Amino acid sequence: MLEQQIQKVDRFQREHSQLAFIYAVYKKSSEDKVSSLAALFAYYALFSIFPLLLVMVSVLGVLLTKDSSLRTQIVNSALANFPIIGPQLKSSVHSLTGNGVGIGIGTVTLLLASRCLASLAIRALNDVWNVPDSRRMGFPKSVLNQLLWTVTVGVGVTVSTFFSTYASLPLFVGVAVAFGINALTFTLAARVILGKAVSVRQHLVGSVLAAFLWGLLQAFGAVLIERDLSHASSTYGFFAIVIGLCTWMYLQAYLTLLCAEADVVRDKRLWPRSVVRADPTEGDRRSEAFRLKQITAGPT
Repeated sequence: MLEQQIQKVDRFQREHSQLAFIYAVYKKSSEDKVSSLAALFAYYALFSIFPLLLVMVSVLGVLLTKDSSLRTQIVNSALANFPIIGPQLKSSVHSLTGNGVGIGIGTVTLLLASRCLASLAIRALNDVWNVPDSRRMGFPKSVLNQLLWTVTVGVGVTVSTFFSTYASLPLFVGVAVAFGINALTFTLAARVILGKAVSVRQHLVGSVLAAFLWGLLQAFGAVLIERDLSHASSTYGFFAIVIGLCTWMYLQAYLTLLCAEADVVRDKRLWPRSVVRADPTEGDRRSEAFRLKQITAGPT
């Protein structure tokens, strides 16, 4: 009985291209272990954020000793990227003062965590596109690639945050400008990672979609974690910040990787996929051929 119901569901999704495409994206994301990659990304991002805040507040404490209001305004603007947990982060970093030790420790930790984060992002996107090892950058280009990715994403997110929270601009103008900058940032970041292995045309749709979802998550995603975090705050105190940050970063990473998966499925026409393994579709055969082709590809 259960097998018959599964077969009916399988036939139904095959006959509806939109459902078939969504299922194909989900199936490929499961094969690529996107959920695990997103969780690992959130882990490294967590270790990057606090050193970044330490360095930023310490540097501002040195440069803006006589203008504490400007320092506070800059910090609040930077933390605006984190709905719900932003106010908690503000209360947690206000006591940091500018000093050389704080800057030194924060910078070293930030560099190590950022390199791990960049390395993971590069590996994840190459895995999603099944780029063979022979076409991936080796040392020392890989280190330069990690640095370039970090600078691209860091500058892009900072600039987009500035425009999205800039009080002198109308709200819709700020959001539109921030979306454009995010789309450009995602496109350039993917270009930095994939290089000549994948053209801009192949990953452009996913980059724009990822920027759109990123904006939605910033604007409305607070509802997704507000209830759990409000209860956790009274129970766990500061650890609620960690819970919120991990959840937030996981959602951002997961949605971004799903957009990349959608690009691959669309570009390689890897749908429809079968729910029942015993009855493979043309999309299953193309998916397997694509995977084998990438695995056996030699240097170019």
